[in-house]
Amino acid sequence: MLRLPARLSGQRQRAVRDGLSVAGVAYAAFFVAAELTRGANPPGLDARAYWAVGDGAPYAASLAVGQPGAFLYAPPMALAFAPASLLPWPVFLSLWFALLLGALVWMARGWSLAILAFIPVLFELYYGNVNLLIAAAIVLGFRYPGAWAFVLFTKVTPGVGLLWFVFRREWRQLAGVAAVTFAVGVVSFVLAPGLWSQWAESLRRDLVSPASPGIAVPLWARTAVSVVVVWFGARTDRPWTVPVAAMLALPVLWVAGFSVAVGAVPLLRHTATSPEPQG
Repeated sequence: MLRLPARLSGQRQRAVRDGLSVAGVAYAAFFVAAELTRGANPPGLDARAYWAVGDGAPYAASLAVGQPGAFLYAPPMALAFAPASLLPWPVFLSLWFALLLGALVWMARGWSLAILAFIPVLFELYYGNVNLLIAAAIVLGFRYPGAWAFVLFTKVTPGVGLLWFVFRREWRQLAGVAAVTFAVGVVSFVLAPGLWSQWAESLRRDLVSPASPGIAVPLWARTAVSVVVVWFGARTDRPWTVPVAAMLALPVLWVAGFSVAVGAVPLLRHTATSPEPQG
C-alpha cells in the first residue's frame, strides 16, 4: 500500500484545514448576513430564554420545547441563569456568544474556523443554544465525570451517553456523576423547592401538547440507536462515539443539535483514559 511521507501528509492536512477555514469564514459571513436580511429570527433567539429566567417564574409560560422563549431545563439551570437578567441583553448575548465560541475553540483547536463550514455549528452560534456546551461537558466527563450533571440538568436524554461507564463497568466514574448530580439537585431544592414542581408540570404539559418534533425520527428510535452506538464505542475503546450518541438522543433534534457531534473531534485522537472493561 502506498504511504505518504509524514511531512507530505501533514502538508496535505494543513491544506485541507486551511481551505475549509476559508470556506467556513466565508459561509459564516454569508449565513449571518442572510439571517439578518431576512429579519425573521434575531441573533440569540434561544439565549434570550436563558437571559429572561430572572423574572422569577421560568416555567410559567405555556411554551413547549422547540418554541421561542421556552425554558425547560431543570431548576439548577434556572437558578444558575437567574442573575443573567441583571445584565443588559446585548452584554449577556456577547458573553454567551464568547462562551460558546470558547467551547468550540477548546474542542476543535486548529480546526475551529474549518468547522464553521459545518452548518449546525453556525445555527448553534447564531441562536445561542447549549449544544456546544453539552459537547464540551461530555468531553470533560471522561476526566471529570461530574461534568455530566450539566447534560442531565439541561437536555436530560443525552445522558444515554452514561452507558459508556456501565458497559465498561466503571462504577467509580458513574458514582461520581450520581454524587455531583444529587448534590446539585439537593442544593437547588433547598434554595427553591417550588421550582421542581413547576418544572415537572412544564414537562407534563409538553408531553400532552408537544411542539414540532424537529427531525422526524421518534425519540425512542433515536435513543435505541444511541444505546447501540455507545455499546460499540465502549467495547472497542472509541470515546468519540459518546457525543455522537448523545446528539442522536436529544429530546428534539433540530439542525443546531448536530453541533453536539463537535465533541467527537478532540476524542478522535485519543482512546479512553479510563480502564479497559472487565470480563
